[in-house]
Amino acid sequence: MRERTSTTLTGSGTIRQGRTPRRPVAPILWALTGLFLVTTAACDFNVTNPGPVADEFLDDQGAHDAIVTGASAMLSESLWKAQLLGGETTLEITRTGRNFAGQGIKTPPNLGVLARDRGLSAAYWSAHQQARWIPESAVARFDEILGGESNSYEFTARALVKAGFGNRILGESVCTAVIDGSGPQENRAYWERAEATFTRALEVSQAAGEPQLAMAARAGLAQVLGRGLGRWADAVSHASQVPTDFTHQAIFGDGDVPEFNHMVYITDGDSWRDLTVLNSFAEDYYLNTGDPRVRWEDTGRTDTPDGLRLLRQRKWTQLSDNVNLASGREMRLIEAEALLEQGQWQAAMDLINGLREGLTSDHDGTPIPMAEASSLEEAWTALKFERRVELWLEGRRMGDTRRWIEEDTPGDMEDLSWVMRLCVPISQGEVDNNPNIPQDWVDPANPLFTGSVDR
Repeated sequence: MRERTSTTLTGSGTIRQGRTPRRPVAPILWALTGLFLVTTAACDFNVTNPGPVADEFLDDQGAHDAIVTGASAMLSESLWKAQLLGGETTLEITRTGRNFAGQGIKTPPNLGVLARDRGLSAAYWSAHQQARWIPESAVARFDEILGGESNSYEFTARALVKAGFGNRILGESVCTAVIDGSGPQENRAYWERAEATFTRALEVSQAAGEPQLAMAARAGLAQVLGRGLGRWADAVSHASQVPTDFTHQAIFGDGDVPEFNHMVYITDGDSWRDLTVLNSFAEDYYLNTGDPRVRWEDTGRTDTPDGLRLLRQRKWTQLSDNVNLASGREMRLIEAEALLEQGQWQAAMDLINGLREGLTSDHDGTPIPMAEASSLEEAWTALKFERRVELWLEGRRMGDTRRWIEEDTPGDMEDLSWVMRLCVPISQGEVDNNPNIPQDWVDPANPLFTGSVDR
């Protein structure tokens, strides 16, 4: 069976977040992995869930592919929820009036509030935590079973890469770290955990003879070391080894609803019309340039909940379209940001415009205009905009804007001072079940926000 991950080189049943010990992970892992076991060697997403099995079954190496497949499915779910919430909060896309309610999702009734309500916690906090915890638990199982052999084991490498990206999503999306029943910690704990995980993933992937996984680990390290931990020289040392045409993706399918690319699913114009490009930056930018990185189409429909025109994103068009977790193109932007940190804005602009070379307008086939800057501040503005375009709707913008605001970086950026929070708060369920978190805990707010802080 094909594992739910994609790398190319052209080169708690319910989790009590962070409180469950390793061995009881089996029912949760099996609830996920059982969905992907098949009776033939071919990959077929139309499968039968065999139901609960004994924990010892998962110690059998024959089950390890299924375990990692389940972890991959959870990572994909975490990603699309980050795409949905982050895209709405930072106005990458516009809500048409109805809260998408599929798969237990309840987006905040007031955009940007991101308060500690149970609907939000069930949808986002839980998914993000499981995307970290499930592959980490798989690695612990493989280590226990195999001992030193786990350090060159393909499935250890695969699980580590997934755990690394799960922690990276947490770092970009969640305000406060809670790890396995701990009290509240600084968000930085997720980034440090991601660094350690990707570092081991690189080592194990190399030992296992898995160069594509090793490259994914390098790309993850570049993301984490630079944007998460501010160690730009270390980030560049990894980013520079990742080719521009490399991608590592979360996998989606066209079988059951949980497998869908939900940015396609809820903008498809048929069953759901909950999001539109109308009034987002992409509306005018695409009209003016035809840049295919923010492609959308006017469906001509206004039968959305609030009667807004349905301008449908076309970055992805099929339910089975995969979504980048890391790419070589992002590596060039990490290198550019590292140069800006050193004041080398002309060299940074060369890297930014290197990504525009070869791109042509969807409208008339002419080259996409080069970005322009005549100062360090203008180059920062160009970098921020280029990440906005390059990573559009990939669940990255909320983390980007929060970090730039907190660090008071130069350059213009959209005004998000009205957004109370640019991260997911600790869920009410976590507070209720974790005695190490005070009931009156309040997560950080956007430093630019001047209103009253709701938990």
